[in-house]
Formats: sequence, structure tokens, C-alpha cells
Amino acid sequence: MKTKILLMFVLCFLMGGMKPAWTATIIVSPGQKIQDAINSATHGDVIEVTAGTYMENINFKGKQITVKSTAGAAMTIIDGGGTARVVTFNSGEQREAILEGFTIRNGVGQKLDGLDYGFGGGILCRGSSPIIKGNIIEQNQADPSSSGLFGLGGGICIYEGSYPEISGNTIRNNKAESGAGIYIFTTNDIEETSTVQVLIQNNIIASNNAQLGGAIFICGNSHPRIFSNVISDNNQIAGDEIYVCSDSSAEIVNPTTTTTTVEPTIIELTFFKAILGYRQVILQWKTESEKDNAGFNIYRAEAEGGEYIKINDALIPAKGTATQGAGYEFIDKNVLNRKTYWYKLEDIDINGVSTLHGPVKVTPRIIHRLFQ
Repeated sequence: MKTKILLMFVLCFLMGGMKPAWTATIIVSPGQKIQDAINSATHGDVIEVTAGTYMENINFKGKQITVKSTAGAAMTIIDGGGTARVVTFNSGEQREAILEGFTIRNGVGQKLDGLDYGFGGGILCRGSSPIIKGNIIEQNQADPSSSGLFGLGGGICIYEGSYPEISGNTIRNNKAESGAGIYIFTTNDIEETSTVQVLIQNNIIASNNAQLGGAIFICGNSHPRIFSNVISDNNQIAGDEIYVCSDSSAEIVNPTTTTTTVEPTIIELTFFKAILGYRQVILQWKTESEKDNAGFNIYRAEAEGGEYIKINDALIPAKGTATQGAGYEFIDKNVLNRKTYWYKLEDIDINGVSTLHGPVKVTPRIIHRLFQ
């Protein structure tokens, strides 16, 4: 009788009707490594990462596990340090492998198979089909060149037999030669079906820069399904924001293409100003109310109309509420006297949706004081 019960349990598990009771939840906090948790995890485990900035580059190593944040993408950052790719799926991960709720930033793509250019600055999927959802994927570049406009897939590179689900992400300010937001090269021999497909849905893909396909580049006999995405302000030297090669096709449904900010956060800003100083700029702002606000970022450009680069290391936490505002100050000491700078303020809500304010302009100078 015991043998029959055990056999029934095993059959139910294999048929997907039961979840193994021995799966674990692993908590990762600042000062610990996400990769250490992945190394110790087994199939079905959940890794929960608390708010903070994690300076590392992680690889799922073929494990069908969930790695997710507990505080949301705006508050939980995996920073690649500008030296290597941030997240890698290259060992046959499937839909049970899930990455959810992080800011993925400062990644640089790495070479594959001796090719002389980089693949996937933020995330690489090679021979893998995970779920990537609810993340902010920003400020990554596909190749270590100084301009960043080389390599394939600044934000996400989907390569060689990969069919991930990319949903609910904000993919912005990434760079590549092709596919600054997303690059797709599946090398599939037949058109994708409902069971084998790249699915890209409900994402915001904005302000990425490439030579071809600022938002998405599709080639290699690829046939992705692209549903209900917002495509906004992506830049490319030639072609459209979504570039489809002649050997590929795409099912594009309900796209929104816009050049304006999408779904602004509900922040009532009283003022945002820059105060000049000696070799520093003091940025101050005040809000009247902050509904669902997670915090702020500061961006700086060194030329009017130039590229804005984020200068704060971590999100500046929100202090206001839906009914009460707050005052803030940030000091930029990495400036030169007599050089003009432009600043923008970004607020980010708890869902990762952001709004930019500004710019404000200021020129630090030598301050002469008269003492009596």
C-alpha cells in the first residue's frame, strides 16, 4: 500500500500536479551576493532579494528558479559595474527560470565564439527561454567601445535558440550597434508556433540608441510576437525603431509609438533649481505631494542637447506621501568651475514608471568673499 501511495505521489509530481515540498525560499540582503544564493539553490527554489544595490554579475547556471526583489525594481538594483554583462541565461533555462523586479544597469556585453563584438549588455539569453518581467533595464551597452554603438543587444540579447517571455519591463537608455533595446537572432528553422516563440509584451522601450533598431532588431529567421508595447523616443541612424530583416517577420499587435513621456507619475513638484557653488552644484527640489513615489534620480549633461548621464549612485528615497510633500537636496561635486552643466530630475514610482523634470542650467564659478 505504501508503495502505491509513493508511486501516485511521484506520478502527480512528474505530471505537474504537485509542487515538491522541499523547495526553499532564500533571502538575500545588502552585503550578501545574489550569485551565492543561485549557486546554493535547486530547482523550484525562490530567491527573494531585499532593497539595495548589488554590485555583481549573475548567471542562472541552468537552474529553474525564481530570483525576485521584495521592494520592486526602483529600490533593488543589480549594477554590473561597467565591466561585464549583468545577467546571463545560457544553460538551457526555461519558463520556470524567472527574473523579476530589479533595475539592471551598467552592464557591458561580452564576446561570444571569438566574434569581435559584444552580446547583451544587460541580459543575454542563449539557448534559454526564461521569463523576464517587471524590471528596469537601463544604461547598458552591448560592446565595451567608448561610444557604445557597437555589439548586439544593449538591453537584452536573445540569441541562438532562445524564446523568452519579456513582459512588463521598462527598457531605456541602452546602446548597441543593432537592437539597443532588444536584439533577436533565434536561428530558428521554422516559423515560431504558440508553444515556441519569443514573446515581448506590455513593455516600455524608450530612449535607446543604435545604428539599426533603436528599440528592437529582428533577424536570423526570427518570428517574435510583439504585443501592446510602448515604443518611445528611440534613436537609430537608419530604419525604424523596430527593424525587421528580410529573413524574419514579427507579429506586432497594438503598438504605441510616441515621442512624449508615457504615464507620468503623480508628483506635484513645487520647484527644481540648481545653485552654483565653488567646484560644486547644489540641486534642490520640493514637492507638494508624492503619490506612489519610490524616489528620485539626477541626470547631468555637459552640452545643451547632449546626452544625460545619471550621477547619483543609488535611488534618492522618497520622503513625501500622497497628501504631503517634502524637500530634497543633492550636491554634485564632480564639476569644474566656469563649465556649464544641465540637470534633469527623474521621479520613479513603485511600478518603475518615471517622469523627467527640467532641465536647469548652471555654471560653477570661483566665489569671492569679502571679510571685514
